[in-house]
Amino acid sequence: MKKILSVLAVSVGMVAVASAEVIVDVSDAFTAGKFTYEDTTVKVKSSAANPRGSLEYRFNDTPFAIGVEYASSKNDFEGEYEDSDGDLTMERAEYAAYVRIGKRDSVNLRLGYRNFEYDITDGDIRQSSGEHDIHGIANGKMTTGIDAELNLLFGEKVTFGVGIGYTFFTGAEYTWQYDIENGPQNQAGSAELDAHSLRIRPEISFETMENLRIYLNVMLAATAWEGTPDNGKDYPGFDVYSAAAVGLRYSFGGK
Repeated sequence: MKKILSVLAVSVGMVAVASAEVIVDVSDAFTAGKFTYEDTTVKVKSSAANPRGSLEYRFNDTPFAIGVEYASSKNDFEGEYEDSDGDLTMERAEYAAYVRIGKRDSVNLRLGYRNFEYDITDGDIRQSSGEHDIHGIANGKMTTGIDAELNLLFGEKVTFGVGIGYTFFTGAEYTWQYDIENGPQNQAGSAELDAHSLRIRPEISFETMENLRIYLNVMLAATAWEGTPDNGKDYPGFDVYSAAAVGLRYSFGGK
């Protein structure tokens, strides 16, 4: 009986693998832009090394897939605020695990979990009061993100579409530290707050050979948060991301 069960288990596993489709997606993005948010104008210096990749596993006979995604990026910012101006460097790391309902190159809905972390360094802020904040660093850990993304794609050999995504982060941890030129050093604080992130990504893709597509897309994303730190009043924060990407999407296995 054990041998029979073992044979059945192996057979079921082989059928599952044989009927599955695996989709590998890799891309790199060029980032740049200029944004205005309330009383703030931010210029984003260009960057050409911003990789993104994902891996999906889908059974051909079902509309469901499971997948994971990773992305990283780095930008230098110059900002003019209501009562200050300055610059900083921001590095981002993004992880996601999700379920997709519908085929990747058609209309589909992606639901899952998103982890978004960023590190700010080289903060240099000059305030209208005369205070000059230097050596600024900050870290944000948005580890509890409920994410949804709707993708509307149409076409066969050539597809056109747009993806719209939203993430709600709860209990995001935010810490910072800076020095005041000719003043107190090691000014530090922390806060726990909620954050919202919205993104939109138009895309065009071309089938170059069986199971292989080349695509171009442009993504605009904004993340905003507001909360009260442990030791006082804090102003709202936000992160903007604008990127044009080229990538490959290859699927293998399946029927």
